[in-house]
Amino acid sequence: MKKIGSMKKIILITAIVIFFCNSLFSQWAPVGAKWTYTETFYMSTAIDTFTIRSIGDTAIQSHQCKILKKSAGICDCRPIREYIYEDSGKVFFYDNSRNSFQMLYNFNANIGDSTVIYPADYPSNDYIATIIDSISTININSHVLKKLFVHHSFSSYFWVPIGNEIIENIGDTYYMFPWVYGGCDASWAGPLRCYEDIVIGAYNFGTAQSCDYTTVGINEFDNDFKIYVFPNPASNQINIKTNFKKRYYYNIYNLFGQLEQAGILQSDYTTISTSDFSNGVYNIVISTENKDIMKHFIIEH
Repeated sequence: MKKIGSMKKIILITAIVIFFCNSLFSQWAPVGAKWTYTETFYMSTAIDTFTIRSIGDTAIQSHQCKILKKSAGICDCRPIREYIYEDSGKVFFYDNSRNSFQMLYNFNANIGDSTVIYPADYPSNDYIATIIDSISTININSHVLKKLFVHHSFSSYFWVPIGNEIIENIGDTYYMFPWVYGGCDASWAGPLRCYEDIVIGAYNFGTAQSCDYTTVGINEFDNDFKIYVFPNPASNQINIKTNFKKRYYYNIYNLFGQLEQAGILQSDYTTISTSDFSNGVYNIVISTENKDIMKHFIIEH
């Protein structure tokens, strides 16, 4: 009888541990969770890092929410503090312009399903639809997480969704909210560099040299050091004109942080073919002796 009783206790304790771990693991944005993104400044072209942290809990409209605090205001036209909760694989965010919650992610969705978000009321009929193209998994620190590959449909050029991969318990690998504001001249965040929490641990997505690596923009480098990228928008080629005669290396990245092309600027005027580039926004980074200088350009075929 004692052995049976002991066995029951072991089974009960094991069940409690499994329940606790599963509950903890399924929790969205546990307190202390941190997302680190690249932050790009439009006017100066400088690069910094931008963070979102889970700093506490609060109740809104009977929902137990996580409080997410951003390190600065950026061009997503969202507040510094966000309120998010998860319910059975669905993640919702608080929309203060409507005083209601909208679904941000749905990890129960199937291929072809979509999630529709209505940005801040500008105008009221704007929308962004995220459509699932395929579903896979990713192993992060021995945690097997669902991964959604998506594309977007949207109603206005003011709201430009960017990311195309969404990971369970982490979110979009570009930026947590699937849009940037097209008319903003300040800064924007993305792609995601690193994520960490007490369950998953720390993970580097490899979109930058490190979680905190930054570069300096052309306006901060030297007032006499000029780089021009034109035409912008471009189609099949871009021209790089500088006021220096040395040879420097360049790398062109898309907005997901993926390298599209690398080469050398041979002189003060270089033409680069972009005929194979997809439509979108790109960053060209020119590496000098002690600085990385970045400029932006748009491809429209």
